[in-house]
Amino acid sequence: MRPGMLRLTGVSSMRIDPSDPRYPFSMARGITVDGDFGAYPGEPEAPDDGLVRFWFYVSTWNSRMMFTAKGCEVEWEG
Repeated sequence: MRPGMLRLTGVSSMRIDPSDPRYPFSMARGITVDGDFGAYPGEPEAPDDGLVRFWFYVSTWNSRMMFTAKGCEVEWEG
């Protein structure tokens, strides 16, 4: 696990699930994020249309975010 930055260009769709309202957003705590390219686990595979699909799951919030875009760059820190 390491910090990094993900840049998506030409975003054509996104889905952001609501977060768990019990999370204390006003507190300055870190969060735990997992993510990967492709379909979210348990969902059907995406068509081979040349678009990039990336999902995040924020376990701290019990919420997921899914993006479809034309391009993607990942820059790792450190």
